[in-house]
Order: sequence, then structure tokens, then C-alpha cells
Amino acid sequence: MMKILKSLGLIGAVVAVAGGATYAYFSDTETSSGNTIAAGTLDLQMSGEGTVPFSVTDAYPGMPAVKRLVHVKNAGSINGHLQFTGATVSNDENGLKEPESSDGDSTDGASGGELCANLEVQVSFVGGASDVVLYPWGSLAALNPTGDALMPAAAERDLKVEFRVPGTVGNTIQSDICGINYGLKLVQDVNQDGTADEDGH
Repeated sequence: MMKILKSLGLIGAVVAVAGGATYAYFSDTETSSGNTIAAGTLDLQMSGEGTVPFSVTDAYPGMPAVKRLVHVKNAGSINGHLQFTGATVSNDENGLKEPESSDGDSTDGASGGELCANLEVQVSFVGGASDVVLYPWGSLAALNPTGDALMPAAAERDLKVEFRVPGTVGNTIQSDICGINYGLKLVQDVNQDGTADEDGH
């Protein structure tokens, strides 16, 4: 019986040693270095660079639509969405003429004009895959363009602003000057594939 127990003990010791053995499998390690991530750019240019003014002269009641184009370009390296950010106006009376007074116009000075209040305007982005009307014909005073136009990297489009004067205005706008300041904004296309982002851009 003792011999059997000694034999079993020896077998157990051998199994324990075998179970604790360390194996040395093949392996290989490589190192990747010099990896970089570079940020892209958005660069909106208007007819080259900076703010480009336009002018309309000799406006009159019943004047048909007059079109002005401002060329814009995404000079950056990533896609964007072009937006019209609104306009501010100034109404210069530019002197109170006798016909204006006869029609009841009594305001004068740098903010006494009536032309801005009587202008109708339409704002669009044209060119590219399709034209986008941001503000259909309506009052300049209520101008609030919505929507945007896709501007891929290096793409070019035109901002088209159209003006007209209703024939019912009369003498009150004579010699008035309507000054307009507006803004354009290029916003990153989040998906970078031209589809609508979660915020609608």
C-alpha cells in the first residue's frame, strides 16, 4: 500500500511541474513613428479677398429688377456651407427736395431717407449644382435670408442680390441714399460629404 501511495505522489509531482512550465512562442514587435494629423482650412474669399461694395444709381419708382453679383470662393481645403448673415441699412435723406416736401416728406438728415423702406430685394446663391434662393422677393426692411449653399473645397459661386422699386412709391425717395452692409459666413460641413448634418447644414 505504501508503494502505491509513493507512486501516486511521484506522478502528482510530475504533473505539477509540467503544469507550471513556461512556453516561449515566437513574437515580433514593430514601431510606427512620424504619424501626424493636420487640420484643414476654411477660407471664404469675396471677389479675391475682403469686402467688395456694389452700387445702384438713379433708382426710380417702377424700376425693374437690377442685379448685382459678388463672386465668392472657398479657398480652403475642406467643404463648407455658405450662409448670408443678414444686412443692416442706413437711410440718408441726402437733402430734402421740393417734390419730396410737396408729397409730405418732412424728414431730413443722415437717417431721414425713405428709399430703404421702399426697396424690394431678392437674395440668392447661384452657380454650383443648383441655385439657392435665400430670400424671395420682399421688403429690404424685413430681409432675413435663411438656408445655405454647399461650398466644397476650392468651389466658387456668386451671391446674387436683386433690387427693384415699386411704382407706387412717389416723390418721397428722390435723391435718397440707401446704404447696405451685409455679411457672408462659411461654416464647416460636419460630415464632409455634402449631406445634411445634424443641425441641418
